Amino acid sequence: MPPAPAKPKPKVEPRNQLEHFAGIKVIGVGGAGCNAVSRMIQEGLGGVEFIAINTDAQ
Repeated sequence: MPPAPAKPKPKVEPRNQLEHFAGIKVIGVGGAGCNAVSRMIQEGLGGVEFIAINTDAQ
């Protein structure tokens, strides 16, 4: 008896798959790290939790 045909898998876009399965966090430390986080936010990078830690003396 021949094997049953495989059921087609639903198409999942890679970006949607990441949003459902991965928790991405970007941590910026110091002036350069905070600038990098700010730039990513300005560019509209989504699906990411941003954390900025300023270590410069106030």
